[in-house]
Amino acid sequence: NMLMPKLFVDPPSIVDPTMTPGTKFEIDINVANVSDLYDFEFKLLYDTNVLNGLGILTYPFNNETSFDLQFTLNDTIGEIWVSVQYYPPAEPLTAIDPVTLVTVFFQVQSFGATPLDLEDTKLSDSLGSLITHITEDGYVSVLRRDVAIISVVPAFTEVYKGWTVNITVVAKNLGDIPETFNVTAFCNDHAIGIQQVTNLVPNDTITLVFPFNTLQPWIEPCHNYTLKAEASILPYEIDTTNNSLPDGQIHIKLMGDINGDGIVNIMDAVLIGVAFGTKPGHPYWDPRCDLNQDGYI
Repeated sequence: NMLMPKLFVDPPSIVDPTMTPGTKFEIDINVANVSDLYDFEFKLLYDTNVLNGLGILTYPFNNETSFDLQFTLNDTIGEIWVSVQYYPPAEPLTAIDPVTLVTVFFQVQSFGATPLDLEDTKLSDSLGSLITHITEDGYVSVLRRDVAIISVVPAFTEVYKGWTVNITVVAKNLGDIPETFNVTAFCNDHAIGIQQVTNLVPNDTITLVFPFNTLQPWIEPCHNYTLKAEASILPYEIDTTNNSLPDGQIHIKLMGDINGDGIVNIMDAVLIGVAFGTKPGHPYWDPRCDLNQDGYI
């Protein structure tokens, strides 16, 4: 029941939404359950589309000074190679608990995920014999957090004051993890409703309907009003420009101004006459003539 010597990446997994392109971080290459360790060698492979390799820091056994260090960093292919060989009078390392051999420094290149693969690893003792061991790789995920409003559409663009108009808002999760956020609909700068979106999965959209009663003291006939929707900004969200979208207008008409020309006259009466007595589905049905929105002219 002897513990197997182990060479491993610590921490084994980094999944951190606070990390963004340009962020610097580090990982350790540790050894544990080892006896009479005198030399070690490894390659650490990573995806250069996600990370930039910056360098390493080594930790000599017990502050020994008798060792040779060889190190290469090839950031074109994403490979770090480290080889450390001790020589007398340096004393070998024996340790059950984890001991850090090397710290590796990275910079986030872009959003994505990459393994940190330990390859071609070697541990040897003071006699030069190879030490059988196991390895444990690492993993880094740089998450994108991004929600957006992609459309704001009113059920009617020509309405009378006092009508209730449904405003349809479509929001999308452009990031890498499920998100919960609020969406607020506006008419000009007046909030007309707020709804919560819960656990919207990546690349999915959700459609929200906001009923807007135009019987407001700040609504006046013969005016245009701009519609807008805003998604609340997420922690560490990089692109917030798409969280808000002004999209579309409604025009408040004079009561009885069926054709929306700003005048109530015989031309409007003609349109009402044509649609008189109709309901939705009738060939002459005209929702502009349904002044009280009861579905019958």
